[in-house]
Amino acid sequence: MGRMTLNILVTFAQFEREVIGERIRDKVAASRKRGKWMGGWTPLGYEVCDRKLFTNDIDAERVRAIFRRFVQLKSATRLVRELVAANERNRYGHLLDKGVLCKILHNRVYLGEAVHKGTSYPGEHEPIIDRKLWDRSTQFRR
Repeated sequence: MGRMTLNILVTFAQFEREVIGERIRDKVAASRKRGKWMGGWTPLGYEVCDRKLFTNDIDAERVRAIFRRFVQLKSATRLVRELVAANERNRYGHLLDKGVLCKILHNRVYLGEAVHKGTSYPGEHEPIIDRKLWDRSTQFRR
């Protein structure tokens, strides 16, 4: 096979790969806009079944308690100290650290929303916390 033919085949293969990537990105964006769960790490308080998020009552109550306590303390650092002292762990058995806590406190999935590229859409899953608690917690987050 000549170099020119090989270069043409490589060009077509690269073009096809780019087209497939665009289709996947468009599909993910459209699904997020419809509020669908598109995978990734399952947020604390939820379980995935048939590509949908369902609340896990025990962990959902833990998430609510974390938000309520954060509003009371007004400090993620102090809350982390309390959680570590209480031996609070995630579903994988790891202690909750400040990074995980901040991800929980900033995750709009707990409001029942799906987020894509910074834009929130109504999700098809149940919210764990209400808007009032979310709004109060945002006053103390950075």
